[in-house]
Amino acid sequence: MNNILNAFKNYPIQTGFILICVCAVLIIIELITLDSPKIKNLKTISWKAFFKKWFFLLIFMIYGLILILKNL
Repeated sequence: MNNILNAFKNYPIQTGFILICVCAVLIIIELITLDSPKIKNLKTISWKAFFKKWFFLLIFMIYGLILILKNL
């Protein structure tokens, strides 16, 4: 755990890029798996699904951007 915290403190720009890349890959995977036959009939995403998957990915992506912009 200390190694992770030290990475955020000592290498904020690199950590921000890693967070953004990981979140982008996870969002792409979510979008690819969204085209299942059960979901084609639904036009909107439910709040439960939003908070379950998308919310945390977007928060981590925003946190990565903040890390990069704060330490430029």
